[in-house]
Amino acid sequence: MSPHQNAPLRRQRRSAQRDSLRAIMDRDRRLISAQDIYMNLRSAGAEISLATVYRHLQNLSEAGEIHAAYGRDGEALYRRCSDTPHHHLRCSHCGRTEEIAAEAEQESLSQSASVLGYGDVEFTIELVGMCSGCREDDGGVRAV
Repeated sequence: MSPHQNAPLRRQRRSAQRDSLRAIMDRDRRLISAQDIYMNLRSAGAEISLATVYRHLQNLSEAGEIHAAYGRDGEALYRRCSDTPHHHLRCSHCGRTEEIAAEAEQESLSQSASVLGYGDVEFTIELVGMCSGCREDDGGVRAV
C-alpha cells in the first residue's frame, strides 16, 4: 500500500488557507513545489507564510490527500491524490502526473514481503517517462 493508505485519519479543522492550497493543486495534473504554491497564494492576496504552506503540505501528505515526489535537484514536489491504490506516472519534461491503478500489484508485493517476514509494508512507486504531448512537441512520437 502507499503511505497515504495506511495514514491515520486525523480530523483537521477547516482552514481557508488549506482550502486555497487544495484549489491551487486541483487546477492541473503537474507536480508543484511549496514555493510555487506559496507564490500562487500570495499573488491571490492570501496572507500566509512559506512555513505555513509547508505545514499544510505536511498535514495533507500525512492525511493521504497529496503525494510528495522529489525532482532531479532534490526539491519536494506535490500533487493531489485519489483514495484508490495507485502508482504515479510523471512526465520527465513537463511534470504532468497521472495515477495508475495498482491494487493487484500491491497485493502481490505485500504477499512477497510477508513471505520474507515483513508487515505493514508501504509503497512509493513512481514511473517516469515523457507524455505524448511533450513527445509530439519534441518530434519524438513513435508508433507503438
